[in-house]
Amino acid sequence: MNNPVPCSGVPPDDLLDLIYHYKALLIRQLHLWFAGQEAVIDHLLRRLELAGRIRCDAQRAACNAEWLAKGNPACELAFWCLLDFRDSVEYQLPGTRGVTIAAFTENGEYDLVTILPGHERATSAVVQAQRDALGQQLIVVLQNAGQIQNIHIHPVTAYCVVAADGQTTYYTAAKEAPPCQPPTTAS
Repeated sequence: MNNPVPCSGVPPDDLLDLIYHYKALLIRQLHLWFAGQEAVIDHLLRRLELAGRIRCDAQRAACNAEWLAKGNPACELAFWCLLDFRDSVEYQLPGTRGVTIAAFTENGEYDLVTILPGHERATSAVVQAQRDALGQQLIVVLQNAGQIQNIHIHPVTAYCVVAADGQTTYYTAAKEAPPCQPPTTAS
């Protein structure tokens, strides 16, 4: 016997907006964004997929806007960092001009810039050229801590290194400094 899943608490438009804004997210990331509503999210994803509004991979681990076949690694990476801010985010949107995600929180504005391995020099140059136009608080999101030494952007609030499983580790702007807490909770 199938029991209907109530969709209250998660407006379908909010879920669809997240997927369309970021083009591709992991389903685990959506579960964390809408914590406690996992069954509702899964139900809505199935309905959106059947309606042709989104596409999910064969393992049902990721979903993306139907027109984007390969996902969006930069946004997926930066979204792990955004999840650390989830409770204080008042407004968030995909960024422009080199910014991957812009987040407005109760602690101020944060610009998240993802730099994929092998793109450190080029992305650093683009972001540094526009540094004055960016927010005061800049977080550089990376796949590994070894990338930090190749980043030439000043000033940087923190470096967020995202492991393959989504675990985030923050480093201060001093490249040799030990890990720190996400900037919104640091003292």
